[in-house]
Amino acid sequence: MDILSYGYKVPRAPDLGATFFPAIEYNFTRLNAHNHDGNNSSALSTSAFALSWDNAINAVGWVATSGGMYRQLVTMPPALTWNERNVSFRDYTTGEILYLEAVKVSVNTYYVYTNDNTLSAKAMYV
Repeated sequence: MDILSYGYKVPRAPDLGATFFPAIEYNFTRLNAHNHDGNNSSALSTSAFALSWDNAINAVGWVATSGGMYRQLVTMPPALTWNERNVSFRDYTTGEILYLEAVKVSVNTYYVYTNDNTLSAKAMYV
């Protein structure tokens, strides 16, 4: 049995079920408990998260679609593309998390949908 740098166990051939399955169970437990603190897994630094804010989702920009829904076309900040980022939304005034629907239109634009056309939001790209 080999033990890797962060304590994960890797059975060696010809390790059979008697060592393989306990090692798998041990590794699952370690994966469930890791927190990227540098001791039980690689440490994450703030540079691992490239955050960018886009404050262009203003209440005046909503366009009615159908069924009481509204949408707005949003262009992502320069150098960001839809396939390389995750987007989440926050209320522009309170900072509360918003659960809005975002649908890709092109490589750097998307529609955001809501049922409240008085909402002003900001998008966070990670």
